[in-house]
Amino acid sequence: MQEPSAPTDAHSFYSTLLACNNPLWQKLPPHLHSKWTDACRAPLNLYRTARLAKDPTTAFRALCQILSLPRFYLSRASRNPAASLSRRLAQPLSTALPPARTTTLTRDPDERRARRAAFLVSLGFISKAARSISQDGLHDPTQPVIDRLHTLHPPPTTVPPPLPTDSPTTLCFDRATIKEIITKRARYGKAAGPSGWTESLLLPLTEDPDTLTNLTFLLEDIGTGSPAGPLRDLLLTSLLIPGRKKDDGVRPIAMGEVFVKLSELYLLSLITPATLQSIFGGIQFGYSKGGVERAILALQAHIERNPEDTVTSLDIKNGYNSLDRKAMLTELFRHRSLHHLWRISHWCYSSPSSLLVTSNGSIAATISSGRGTRQGCVLGGLLFCLTIQPAYRQSITDIPDATATAIIDDFNFACQPRHTSTILDRLNSSLPSLGLELSPSKCNILWPTNTSPPASISLLASRYGYKLHTGVLPTLGSAIGLSSPLLQTFAARTLSKHQTILTTLAHAAMPAQHAFAILRLCLASTPNFLLRTLPPTIFDQALAERCAREAPSRPRVRACTS
Repeated sequence: MQEPSAPTDAHSFYSTLLACNNPLWQKLPPHLHSKWTDACRAPLNLYRTARLAKDPTTAFRALCQILSLPRFYLSRASRNPAASLSRRLAQPLSTALPPARTTTLTRDPDERRARRAAFLVSLGFISKAARSISQDGLHDPTQPVIDRLHTLHPPPTTVPPPLPTDSPTTLCFDRATIKEIITKRARYGKAAGPSGWTESLLLPLTEDPDTLTNLTFLLEDIGTGSPAGPLRDLLLTSLLIPGRKKDDGVRPIAMGEVFVKLSELYLLSLITPATLQSIFGGIQFGYSKGGVERAILALQAHIERNPEDTVTSLDIKNGYNSLDRKAMLTELFRHRSLHHLWRISHWCYSSPSSLLVTSNGSIAATISSGRGTRQGCVLGGLLFCLTIQPAYRQSITDIPDATATAIIDDFNFACQPRHTSTILDRLNSSLPSLGLELSPSKCNILWPTNTSPPASISLLASRYGYKLHTGVLPTLGSAIGLSSPLLQTFAARTLSKHQTILTTLAHAAMPAQHAFAILRLCLASTPNFLLRTLPPTIFDQALAERCAREAPSRPRVRACTS
């Protein structure tokens, strides 16, 4: 047993804490909820007392204790984890970290995927289990991957603006709403940040009024952007996960602390639909109900009315991590209706924070996040949309009969071909001031019919270096176009991606009952989405052919559904 030394800063704290890289309890047995609450009560109360007394040293020590709780108490390192958990919860927090346990993972990727999904189902996280099967996986943190992560997080080039003097200095969070947010998110098994805290682990604490009050105080403290210096460093340090893209590229995902996420979620819940509509109405569909489907159908309706118009689909190069924070915060501060977000946004993004890349319990690299929004931050999408909205709107101003839709950073527009270059030139002129640029190799132009496009369309695509599509354009998870055969081919190809899911569900390591639970969820979501975005006549045949082809070849799946 290794006795933990007293941390002096966020890096030393997480270096010690992450060395205990044993699997953690993700959902506690109900009979241990009261013991877990008792273990958490004193550190949360100490933090509140220290902050009210303006004692930063004690507040830092209390926050370290709070963030240490999951890895001190909830390690599943022993062979009898339930009994070990009960014993540890009876010990004081100063007890040493449990020793790291070496685990041997099977080399069979299908078995690993099946075992992880079955484990998540056993915890009740069925939707997370379904997502885990279809995800593309992660990169190992090799040096080339780490170098790529550094490249994807460029240094800042401007100085963020100061906080407006009229920003609210106090916030009063409603405890019932906090409990509601935690309860809702606890159902889905959200991933943890560096400390290991999740909503599932916070849920038992909401049943104790005093502990919920102290937890709410911590979230209010974060919401007003009050924790400074080492306290801010502790709360804003995130794990950086190198996700694997479909083309084997690296997608940086920042896993932040749940306390920061909950504070952000509470403040976002205060924004009314009318406010969002007044800011984003007509272009940005990323913050409206059914926004993706509405965006796709709007573009499809345009080309059905105007078959000789083109559709342009744009990709912004490393958008989230390249956005200029000065431009981002300046735009936010223009919106008085969002003034309750000013302090927490300035707290998060007025100065850099640390991203930790880990490997086997050690910190393989520390990357500074000094530009853009962290990809995984709850506020990130809204701040990105706010910043780029004027550029989207200005690009189509005075363009007759144009249809423009955006889902966060995915911007599509349909218009007469002669206006396409005007819109693109406007965007190419305005985006650099935001720290952004288009990625031509990932941008597309659609000639919607199955006929040969006019030479002017080909020249347009060649001029900008965009790929020219004829008849159909995959976008936003579905497709648009006027070629029925190509749309049917797209639907069939999309449904064929269920092959990985069916292989996993049919694996011997997957219990049939768990396979059935996942089957009902994940095999319905994609067909339902395609059915809402493609004409039924296009979709029906592809679905029928896929079902007929797969059912006879999957006896275990067929058995669990009979």
